[in-house]
Amino acid sequence: MNYEFLNINPTNGDYRYKITFHVYRDCSGKVELDDQITLGVYLNDNNKSLNQQPVFKLVAKERVQPPGSIECDFYRKNVCIEYGLYEGIISLKPYSEGYHITYQRCCRNVQNNIVQDGAMPSQGQTYYCFIPSTALQNSSPAFYGVPSPYMCVNDTNSFLFDAVDRDGDSLVYRFMRPYQGGSPASSSPAPSASLDTPLLRYKAGYTSLSPFGSNGYTFINKQTGYTELFSNEVGNFVVGVEVLEYRNGNLLGKIRMDLQIIVLNCIANNIPDISSSKGQRFEIEAGEELCFNVVGKDPDDDRVKLSARSEVFTTIPGTKATFKESVTNPTNLNYEFCWTPDCDADRDQPYNVYFTVEDDGCPPKFNYLDVSIKVLPFKGAEQLTGPATVCNLSSHDYSVIDGSEGSTYEWEIFDGKFIGDSTSESVTAYWNRKSSGGMSPYIRVREISKNGCLGDWTQLDVVIEDSPIISGILGKDTVCKEDVGLTYSVIDNPGNTYYWETVNATIGSQNRNSIQLSGFNQPRFSIRVAETNAVGCTSDTVELKVYVIEPSPSIDGPLIVCPNSAGIQYQAIGASSSIYNWNVVGGIQSSGGTTNTITIDWGDEGVGQISVAEINKFGCLSTPTVINVSKSYILGGNTINGPNEVCEFDKLVGYDVDSITGSVYDWTISGGSQQNGDSSSQIQVDWMAAGMGNVRVVQRAYDPVNDRWCESPANELSVIIHPLPTANQIIGPVELCQYSDSAVYFISGMPNSTYLWTLNGSTEDIIGQGTNAIKIFWDVSGNQTLSVVETNVFGCLGSRVNLSIIVNPKPTTSLIAGPIAICPESTLNHQYSVSGDPNSTFSWDVKGALNITGNSTPSVSIDWDLTQTSGRVNVVELSDKGCLGDTQRLDVIFDKLRIDLRFVSVGDPDDRMLIDWQLLDNSSAISFDVKKRILSTSAWQNIATVGGSTLQYLEEGINTDLTPFEYQISAVNSCGTTIFSDIHTSILLTGIQDENLNSNLVFTDYLGWQNGVLIYNLFLEDNLNPLTLSQTNVNSNTTIVSTHDPKQYKKCFRVNAKEDDGEQTESWSNEVCFYFLPTIYVPNAFTPNNDNLNDGFGVKGIAINEFSIEIFNRWGEKLYQSDNIDEKWVPTYMGNDVQEGIYLYLINYSDYNNNNYRKAGTITLLK
Repeated sequence: MNYEFLNINPTNGDYRYKITFHVYRDCSGKVELDDQITLGVYLNDNNKSLNQQPVFKLVAKERVQPPGSIECDFYRKNVCIEYGLYEGIISLKPYSEGYHITYQRCCRNVQNNIVQDGAMPSQGQTYYCFIPSTALQNSSPAFYGVPSPYMCVNDTNSFLFDAVDRDGDSLVYRFMRPYQGGSPASSSPAPSASLDTPLLRYKAGYTSLSPFGSNGYTFINKQTGYTELFSNEVGNFVVGVEVLEYRNGNLLGKIRMDLQIIVLNCIANNIPDISSSKGQRFEIEAGEELCFNVVGKDPDDDRVKLSARSEVFTTIPGTKATFKESVTNPTNLNYEFCWTPDCDADRDQPYNVYFTVEDDGCPPKFNYLDVSIKVLPFKGAEQLTGPATVCNLSSHDYSVIDGSEGSTYEWEIFDGKFIGDSTSESVTAYWNRKSSGGMSPYIRVREISKNGCLGDWTQLDVVIEDSPIISGILGKDTVCKEDVGLTYSVIDNPGNTYYWETVNATIGSQNRNSIQLSGFNQPRFSIRVAETNAVGCTSDTVELKVYVIEPSPSIDGPLIVCPNSAGIQYQAIGASSSIYNWNVVGGIQSSGGTTNTITIDWGDEGVGQISVAEINKFGCLSTPTVINVSKSYILGGNTINGPNEVCEFDKLVGYDVDSITGSVYDWTISGGSQQNGDSSSQIQVDWMAAGMGNVRVVQRAYDPVNDRWCESPANELSVIIHPLPTANQIIGPVELCQYSDSAVYFISGMPNSTYLWTLNGSTEDIIGQGTNAIKIFWDVSGNQTLSVVETNVFGCLGSRVNLSIIVNPKPTTSLIAGPIAICPESTLNHQYSVSGDPNSTFSWDVKGALNITGNSTPSVSIDWDLTQTSGRVNVVELSDKGCLGDTQRLDVIFDKLRIDLRFVSVGDPDDRMLIDWQLLDNSSAISFDVKKRILSTSAWQNIATVGGSTLQYLEEGINTDLTPFEYQISAVNSCGTTIFSDIHTSILLTGIQDENLNSNLVFTDYLGWQNGVLIYNLFLEDNLNPLTLSQTNVNSNTTIVSTHDPKQYKKCFRVNAKEDDGEQTESWSNEVCFYFLPTIYVPNAFTPNNDNLNDGFGVKGIAINEFSIEIFNRWGEKLYQSDNIDEKWVPTYMGNDVQEGIYLYLINYSDYNNNNYRKAGTITLLK
């Protein structure tokens, strides 16, 4: 008895468990299995009080074979096992102490080792298990496979009473004293009010640890359940095996197996050997492959079989183990076990694998090999080297020193980045602290094994030290050429070191944080310094660029002056903040002092001189600048400043010459007129018509001392007067429609002119701007003004030219209103309409229509023609101004939904049905409903809804062997009408086997194809051939006979139907299979008396692959041997007739799955 936790009921919080009770009985007895049983569920409180009495029904009952081959007379005569399964679900209230579950039944068979009260058996059984605290949600272990209740007397017999635990808990095996229960008077008692588990009473000399008495032997491996039993007497013996379930060292629960071991007199047979090439206890790392060989052989040279069972072959997630034959020898098998556990397969408990070797003795013997595999986690590298204290913005190497060969690595860094590859055992890290607070900087790595398993992270916390920061170099950044002893320094941080260097200068001396220069060069030099702290972190290099200054002023002012001129201005060209020291010879400085601008009163005719020395704001002194000034009555000529090309009729054009204090200027203009500026150095001129003009000036000054005038030669400037542009009319449309094609406008002007166009004052949205021809796309309706100004090649502007334009609005038509889907059931009088300007007319264009009424109006009525593939409605609005609106379009779908169910066909395997359909007339659907019903019934069942792009459905998990099924596909068209396909009916094939092992088959018609079925064919698949054509053109509802071939042990039939004409699709029936066990028929006597009746000894068989027979006399001499099953033994030996008597035969044979069998017995020779 075992249990499985299912879930917690969300409604009431109860814990739900499935209880399973397996019963194996000796079916040679007369007591049948009960149809139902009543369990007792008890609280684990002080009183062990009854909590509930669930009733479970017998859900399965069958004859089962004991472990090993049954092809020997021993098993045929002595072995009969019937299996029963009781199963149900119970709900338990939350309870921390747990629950006991029992079932009592009386009585046991007569047993050698327990007390029997009176002539009849009197002790029964109590079957038991314990559920611990419901909060643990525990599932119990469950015993594996069919227990072997038989063993041979005077022989050590091996058994494997192992169990599997769903939760991976630790299991401990031990012998236990079974419980008794019930009585002859009450063979199936109701559960008692409190828990009652009376112990079994043994006869003297027998115990739970010595169930076979003092001369017997028992052994059980506590970790694996491997058991050895020995008895020196035949009979029935009660043996109990208990499994204790532990989790984290704490006992959770226990289950029991109460066995009746039947000790029999057997033919002598030695136990086969089993061994592992590498041992039985393994520790491997997750992801590591483990392979070893398991060898099974028999000391009697019997044929042997090897098998294995474990969760590693079945229930574990991920990669499963394999167990494959590597060396083929029937008496000495060699299989290879291989398993590569996944990376997450590590756990505290080992994985147990049980290997079994079985010989083909009669009865067979078994031996077992238990192997445990402890899967350790892959931890990966743990030693990471590299500096733990670094400077910010520095790079360092880090390495793993204990990694494995073939591994790769995953690196991570915080407050840094990797330079180059970051998958090998060494990396280069660049540290750049960005975070403030929170996580500290680190670098970490984990190893990825060659098998792809991730190791644990190994982390190195890193301290990032700041590099020093130099705020700046202290010292002059501008110096004079003559400066000496210049000193530069930075703020001193004790313990730090400073590194100085210069460019275009020389260091004379250095004192830690300061230097003094011994020299430098023009025009500039640089000072650089870097600082390193005590941990070796270096600052950025700070640079100071120093400029070397040497002032060099120039003097601006007249070089020829009239003698005795006063207030003549001169200016030193230099820095405005400098001091200027002036010196004048031949005149007197009358104002300006040490500023950059002074005035001079000059003396009599001759040569004067001016010198100036500049002292700038840095105290740097220039070399004096000197100019000579001529004091003369002939003044120097002045250049006239002003344009020498103008446009006709330009006004107030300015002209000027340098102005000198005390001078007057006489101007003469031709081709125009002077407007202002008489006698001054600046004038303005209004020019006349196109042609040539001239500007002339003479400078005069007066010497009051000598009463004499000074005068310059005349200076002139020739001026070209260009004509103005002449364009005066824009050519182009003045009334048009909004959004019409681009309109072209142009104007005639002078060659090579440029044009500035504007639309309502804006220069945007004009194509061809700058030329005399433009395009405008009129996207705004209303009154518009287009203007243009011409500029000729001389830069002369013409007058602005304007054009008024009217842009009529484009009609705005609404979308077409009306149905977009037309179905065959409604095609007439469909209304379509738009809205627009009331003065507009409407032009309708319809595709796919039979009739249209209402053209030129905003609404039409349409009769649709569904012989067309689709429809379309177009309409264009025309305003009373002749402007066209946009064409409004409406695509109309002609939904002529037609579904063609192409075929339904039973799949392979035949627990599924394939339904295939298509859409006709280019129709479509949003979804399809797949409908099904049993043939000739009225109730349709919707088995699936699929999308409109799906045209095939596979129905799975159905039984196609009971009845034909009808299928139909439906869909809803755009108008809401449900459209159905034709109904198709699947083929049902049935069959029976007659007394001659021939197969008699009948099948039903396939229905649904428009032209019916072209042909039915019968296909056969057997152990000799794949599915091939067996009989062609067979008839439905008529018995088809398939003759049996003795070599066949499996025959599977299917019928195939092909569509007549159409698409020539096909449909398959369900599969009907017949299986034939290999069977040998042996006579028990024969009479070789030459009467042609039973003169020879021969055997018959079915489903036999390989065959051999040997016949021996009672002294063990081999008289006959053959491998031909059709051959008979004529009883002669060494040329003589064999005498009347009993002879032994030994037959070895195999089936077509290469399973080997042995049959032995006697034959009587009569004369």
